Order: sequence, then structure tokens, then C-alpha cells
Amino acid sequence: MTDIGVRLLQRLEEVLPGISQSELARRVDMDPSALSRVVNGKRALASRELIALAQQLRVSTDWILLGEDPFPVQVAARHDYLGNGSYVRDTSESVAETVRGIARAYEQAHSIAPWPNQQPVPTEPEKTRAALEAGYGLNWQRHFADAVEQTFGIDVIKVDLPGSSGLSLKLPNAIVIVVPTEAFWARQNWTIAHELEHIAAGQFTRDGDLSRAEENAANKYAADLLLPVPSIRKIDWKSASEEDLARFLWDAGVSIEALNVRMTYLRTEAPRTSLSTARLARKHISGGSALHDPVAERMREAAARRFPVRLLAAHETNPRTTRTLEWMLGAPFESGVDGTEDDDLMQEAPTLDVLADAFGLKVQ
Repeated sequence: MTDIGVRLLQRLEEVLPGISQSELARRVDMDPSALSRVVNGKRALASRELIALAQQLRVSTDWILLGEDPFPVQVAARHDYLGNGSYVRDTSESVAETVRGIARAYEQAHSIAPWPNQQPVPTEPEKTRAALEAGYGLNWQRHFADAVEQTFGIDVIKVDLPGSSGLSLKLPNAIVIVVPTEAFWARQNWTIAHELEHIAAGQFTRDGDLSRAEENAANKYAADLLLPVPSIRKIDWKSASEEDLARFLWDAGVSIEALNVRMTYLRTEAPRTSLSTARLARKHISGGSALHDPVAERMREAAARRFPVRLLAAHETNPRTTRTLEWMLGAPFESGVDGTEDDDLMQEAPTLDVLADAFGLKVQ
């Protein structure tokens, strides 16, 4: 058996367990005997057959021919926020483990639905802003993750990333922005905007090591996107009230610190306040009724674990990836992301006692 034959059969077992070599041949419109000759090195693959096999096995044609990584993962940035407006490369193992889990979730997503309106991210922030307004609406900052997905077809994931501010991934079947779960929505928004520039510039590498100049360019892009000069210039900040400031920050989805830095750059006097962004919002943003608390709602959304609906749907239809689905949902009895697609998973359902213990219940 040739190296190509070994790779084809190994990948067949990994991504299409239970499917025979003959069935694979049928799916790529080949005679089973022809595929058998390919596997045994007695026949070459035609271009059409090579492409069809790559699509079925969800690998690149280069992998079939040369044995490269079947599901390559490229990183645009791995940031660790230092708390003073600067970032350094995050090389922690906890982040690397999360990246591996996310990559495996996409690799296992056999039936993931493509985004219908996918388009490149513009390199000009004003064009990106216009695209977000056209694709989602004028309040895109309020639901930034949803707006990015619907406008550009870029998935946004929120998971626990201790000490990290976010990263971007380029996978064979998705481009993904990953941000940490936290109650403060403004830092999440800034990170998403920051990562959009890395994606627009195509700054994907195997290790995510970017230069200071590239990081500074991404920060400027985020500032121009979230705090465009016209929106700042049109306000008379000298006469602006604290409530005006709170409403501006709420609508822009940014922090008072980000606004102060932006206004210093524009040589404009920043508004004075002793309150944090969250306290400003709590004091001046009201839902109009005791049953509607927009600040608490926004904080819950920022702190909640989030995976794209299309990725969850792909795993809900595949009982062989139950563990991965549990991990994405943050199930209390999660079994971890080991990537195993095996019938044994279906035989390891938690007992009633385990479930009760996980949810703090008593079983009579």
C-alpha cells in the first residue's frame, strides 16, 4: 500500500467511521476497483477525483498527495492584556488547549452550514462600519458578535481564557474570533474590533507571533471602527452631562478609558467623571421598567459561554460527538474534548446519581 493509500484509509476511518472503501468510491463517483488501484499504487488520481476525495475527507489536496496537516490551524494573534492598554503574545498552555478544543470541534463538524452572506473584512474601518450597519443595523455595537457573524461570516466564540484578551483562528472551514467570557462587554468589543483588522490584513501564522507595529495597527483600526472621529466631533463635550457621556459609551460599546485615549489622540478634552463605565451605565441606562434591566442583560451576555449556532447544530445532529457538544455548552458533567468519535461515547452516559450530584439535587 502506498503512502497515499495509507492516508486515504486512515482519514476515512477518522472522519467517516463505518463507511467502506467501496462507499467512499461511490460518493466520489469512482469505480471501487479504480479506488482500490489508487490505494495500492497501481493508478494515479485524476484531478476531479483528487478534489472530490479532498471534499469528502475534509482535507486539502496537498495533504492527500504530500501528507501535510489534514486540518491546519493558523493563528492571527494570541494576546494577553496587560491592563495598561498594551498586549503581549499569550503562550500559555491553557489557551493552547482551548485552541485545540475549538479546532477539533470544527474538524468534527461534518455538516456545518456555510454562512450565506460571507464577505471579506474591509481594510478600511469606515467601510467595515458601513458593512456592519448594512448587514445588521445601526445598533451593531450592542450585539457585536452577532453582527460580525451575520455580516462577514466570521464565527465569534466566548470561552474562559484566563489572562488572555482574545485571538483569531483560520481553519479549513471557518474563520473564528475567540474572546474570553467576562462581564465587561467593552473589552470584548474592543478585542473583536482589534481581531477584525488582523483578519482583514490576513495576518495568520502557525504560531500567531505578530510584531508591535501590527498590533498597533490593529488597535488603531479598532479605535477608528468603534470611535470614529465624526461621532466624537459632533458632541460638545464641554457642556456634555454625565448622562450624555453614559449614553455615548453605551451606544458605542466602549469604555471610558478607551474614549479618554481616543480623545487624547485627537487633542480633545475628555469629559470628567469619577465613575467607571459599568457604574455610569448602571446609573444612567434604564430599561424603562423594573422587569427590564439592559445593563444586567448586557453583562450576562458578555459573561456567558458562546459558540456559533451553526457549529452547535452540526454537533446536535451527530451523536458521535456528544462530548464535544457538552464541552461547547459547558455542561456540568462535561467529559472534555478528546475528539473521539466512537460508539463507546454513547455507552458512557452519566448515571442519574452523577447528574443529580452535578446539579446539586438529591435522588430519593
